[in-house]
Amino acid sequence: MTNYASGRRLEWKMKGYFQSLGFFVVRSAGSRSPVDLIAIGSNRLLLIQCKSGDSSFTKAEQDDFVNFVHKLGAEAVLVRHDLYKKTKILIYSKPGIRATVTILSPSSKEDPL
Repeated sequence: MTNYASGRRLEWKMKGYFQSLGFFVVRSAGSRSPVDLIAIGSNRLLLIQCKSGDSSFTKAEQDDFVNFVHKLGAEAVLVRHDLYKKTKILIYSKPGIRATVTILSPSSKEDPL
């Protein structure tokens, strides 16, 4: 699977995940923008960037994305799915405040995440 295909798959999985938490989620398909998903909830706006496979966030990329999102008054969410079938979600609600959620994915051919 190409990085593009695995990234797209991760975006769809995260869209479903945040929808299951009650968010209205829009996917920014093919835009090549810094934001892959926009999640709108009760008094919350999340701007989400996803990476999967061999892709990862550098410290500078993380800082730039978080600063950009906070300037817009939203919460920054960085999602990373690694080759060990773990999905880590970093949520930066305010400058200097970070929460981490790690999702261990089932190992099956139907749902590789």
